[in-house]
Amino acid sequence: MFKGEKGELVYKSNELIEAQYELSAAAQKVAATLISKIDPNGGELPRFNLTVVEYAQMFGIARQSAYEMIDNVTSELKRVLIVLREPGSRSFTKLSLFRECHYTEEEKRVEFEFEERLDKHLRDFAGNFTRYQIRQIKKLKSKYSIRLYELLRKSHPIKTTKNVTFFEVDLPQLKSMIGIGNQKIYKEYANFRWRVLLKAQKELHELTDIDFSFEPIRLGRKVHAVKFIVKHNKNHQEPLPAKPEALQEITLPPELESLKALIIQFIPNITDKTILLLCEVPRVVIMDSLMAYAGKSASETIEKPLAYFMAIVQQKVKEEAEADGKKPDSTLDKLLDRSWDVGFDIDG
Repeated sequence: MFKGEKGELVYKSNELIEAQYELSAAAQKVAATLISKIDPNGGELPRFNLTVVEYAQMFGIARQSAYEMIDNVTSELKRVLIVLREPGSRSFTKLSLFRECHYTEEEKRVEFEFEERLDKHLRDFAGNFTRYQIRQIKKLKSKYSIRLYELLRKSHPIKTTKNVTFFEVDLPQLKSMIGIGNQKIYKEYANFRWRVLLKAQKELHELTDIDFSFEPIRLGRKVHAVKFIVKHNKNHQEPLPAKPEALQEITLPPELESLKALIIQFIPNITDKTILLLCEVPRVVIMDSLMAYAGKSASETIEKPLAYFMAIVQQKVKEEAEADGKKPDSTLDKLLDRSWDVGFDIDG
């Protein structure tokens, strides 16, 4: 993922920020996560993968529940239509977000390919871009709150020197941009204010780095625009991540300390939890894996040592089982599902 000073960053052109489209909160979070993987100064848009485990982690759900949600979200992301309108003109461009979303059951992952014509809207070539930290939207529940956060972040950039910024927008345009359109339930401003604006105001204050207030702008008795007053949320503090039970501190038995001492010479960031898991793997497989890793690291730099080493172990466990004419046992499943292991980068 592309990292800024305080975490993964989502880059979107201002035209894309103000585009008209409707996506559920889940689909918006998946799209933003994938966009945050793009190098804003890189070459061609690569394909990106999202594993079932990563997806389950993202939404705090069991893997079994993730399959159905993945099916629904990929359908939503594939059919969404993004409308880019030219300011002061009736001209517009309609684009899809992804060319392809391909799920592989054997690997339990989805491969996403962005629509190539979005390239200029996802990478900062011209400087006319908005960026924000992906973690700011991860806990937002309302799809309208996520879109409103993006619009307000455009108005009030991360590094702005202003204490307060103002953003005024026509009411019909605002509704279109956040995905409401002509829904009858929000036709009256009172309903829109209560169900969307006040809810977003509360969510953004409690969960993000933005605070805002707003006031209606009337033409006669009718509200025709909304003025937002945006500022940094000084009361916002990043919550400390909860420590899952599986990550509580452990003490290795003496017989495994020697194994750890051996492996740590090659993989300095290996955890005691992983050492406990590796005790289920035949020692000859571990030694073969270390030799393979050492040979590879001698000829080139390995960016993610732990992920690379575990991939070698996974493959050798599988090969050994197949050589014996057996199916890999639960050890391989545990090696593949490493969502509990602190510090493990699932992209690696």
